[in-house]
Amino acid sequence: DKENYWKEDTKILNLFFVLFIISTNISFILLFNENNLWIFSLVAGLIISSVVAIILSINLKKKYK
Repeated sequence: DKENYWKEDTKILNLFFVLFIISTNISFILLFNENNLWIFSLVAGLIISSVVAIILSINLKKKYK
């Protein structure tokens, strides 16, 4: 059980980083195009990736409790 838990937890962590890296790339593209929405994109990406990771982590803990 512990091994499956850590595998699923690692998938959640990887998903967090993928979502955050995508929003960071979008922010850099907007920054280089001199668009002021890059700050919004960075903050929104951080919030969205964090919320998704927290929800999935809570569901994982309930599943293995």
